Amino acid sequence: MLTEFQKVKLPNLFNMFDMDADGTINQRDIVRIVDACSVKRGWQNGEKEYKALYNHFISIWENLLEVADKNQDDHLTLEEFLKFYGHIIDNEELYTQMIQGLGTAVFSTFDTNSDGNLSLAEYQDFYRVIGLKTNFATTIYTHLDLDQNGFISITELLKLMDQFFKSQDHQSPGNFIFGPIA
Repeated sequence: MLTEFQKVKLPNLFNMFDMDADGTINQRDIVRIVDACSVKRGWQNGEKEYKALYNHFISIWENLLEVADKNQDDHLTLEEFLKFYGHIIDNEELYTQMIQGLGTAVFSTFDTNSDGNLSLAEYQDFYRVIGLKTNFATTIYTHLDLDQNGFISITELLKLMDQFFKSQDHQSPGNFIFGPIA
């Protein structure tokens, strides 16, 4: 069951997936995410990188539908989305699979120079693709760089995602990886 604080944070992730901002998530939104990421990387539909990203996000979508789409309309409302993530957070095996998979996909997509780190510019690109203002990315980046080496590693990103999904500490930097909390 989600805490009140998780219910405040998770709409940021919902909004990231709701690319057309119509208040629901559907498969078109998921494909828009893949397309936006692929454009940023220069991947064409049909290339192996595009296919891998597409397959990963469609897998997330299918899991969302299977668990959360109770009325089977192929759209998820925020309420259905929150139920899904409540289920994931309560199931450690599923949580590890889904959240590490999402984190790894995001990281590999935006680590454009493949150096194993996300630079500020790469993190700003992530914000641009998901429709957030890059000035917040600039502001929060130094807090997200947990070891203060000037970059965010995959290990740091996964810790930040864990904070986003599980931390009840309002000051945890991971709370802000998907934008400011409303």
